[in-house]
Amino acid sequence: MAGSATRVTPSSQERFLARQAARRRADRARWTRPLLALAAIAVLAAVAAWVVWSSTLLTSRQVAVVGLHRITAEQVREVAAVPMDVPLAKVDLGAIERRVQTLPVVRGATASRSWPHTIRIAVEERRAAVAVPGSDGFLLVDFDAVAFETVGAPPEGVPQLRANPSGLQADTVRAVVTILEAVPIGISGKIAEVVAASADDVALVLVDGRQIVWGSAVDSARKADVLRALLKRPGAVYDVSAPGAPAVRGAI
Repeated sequence: MAGSATRVTPSSQERFLARQAARRRADRARWTRPLLALAAIAVLAAVAAWVVWSSTLLTSRQVAVVGLHRITAEQVREVAAVPMDVPLAKVDLGAIERRVQTLPVVRGATASRSWPHTIRIAVEERRAAVAVPGSDGFLLVDFDAVAFETVGAPPEGVPQLRANPSGLQADTVRAVVTILEAVPIGISGKIAEVVAASADDVALVLVDGRQIVWGSAVDSARKADVLRALLKRPGAVYDVSAPGAPAVRGAI
């Protein structure tokens, strides 16, 4: 009939070819999407690496120091010599720690990055165990038996060491600090003086005049346990040098 539209129906072959083309497009999309994602990740990683390692966005601009009691932050910053305006990731933290640990009063130091612009240095100062009198003041010795500072007077709570006048031996100092570290907490702050004739003959004199005969540093933990019970009894001298046979003598 004239003027009527004629519908063209695709043949089975054409339908097959169309399905094949659609399948190929889908396959390409499945492969392309992961590749594009990987490419995007690679670009982002490259940008992040540039920002961290090469740009001026994350550079060292200040140094924070914590954990100080005896020295100042400025003293630590001076010896730490942290390079400024350097990408934080490139700052050698180990080198900073080693430089700070050259300060006699510093027992340990830990350097870390505090993004975006700060190097943080945590300092552990030496803790005085005993004060050794000398010609120019008192030499402070820590619990590692390291002499680290000379002061005019012992700090509060740090006992003086009275040793053999013929000369103070290193083994005696080590014995004294080992004993002081083992002393019960309630007693450690009450020690006025440590009398050490030798490493095997150490006694502690309390601020109230009582004396604790400790002997050597051997079995110090056990001696401390015995002392806790012994101090409940009145006396002037508490002998724990032989912890299996302790004694209390005299009256204060």
